[in-house]
Amino acid sequence: MSSGGLRPREAAAAPGEAWVVVGTVVGAHGVRGEVKVAPTAERPGRLGELRSVTLQLPDGRRWEARIVSHRTQEGKGVDLLRFEGYEDRTKAGALRGAQLLLAPEDTPSLPEGEYYEWQLVGAEVVTTDGRELGPVEEILRTGANDVLVTRAGLLPVTADVIRSIDLGARRIVIEPLPGLLDGEA
Repeated sequence: MSSGGLRPREAAAAPGEAWVVVGTVVGAHGVRGEVKVAPTAERPGRLGELRSVTLQLPDGRRWEARIVSHRTQEGKGVDLLRFEGYEDRTKAGALRGAQLLLAPEDTPSLPEGEYYEWQLVGAEVVTTDGRELGPVEEILRTGANDVLVTRAGLLPVTADVIRSIDLGARRIVIEPLPGLLDGEA
């Protein structure tokens, strides 16, 4: 999420856990053990910055996996990864549905003014005049801009609404535009 476009699309938190989902294996690719990964990153190729991830199969089993190769499949929206110990299509195919997880502190750093979605969900939202609007419950992606969902209403993620984001305090300060919040005229 950046303060200009404010786009929180990099990674989703695994429900109730201290993990960040950075991609999902959608199938095997070729015969040399590559897998196709649908990344949660907005920008293709971000998975290439990683050296290892925790893989979690749909049945819940997890283990650390070292990435030995990465490339982006242009125009397909997937990254092609090969993990150590997965040298053929059969082994790679067994990873279908696995999520690629990182500990929050291991996520790649973002440019100034950009934020991971998991950093914002749960953050308390307050207005510049001190009204508490509750925590961010989810983030909706629309064509024009993303939208923070709070108990008080929907808040467009734009520079004229979002005044500050304090990740340490888990607090977002907004300037409500006229008619923005429920019950305001």
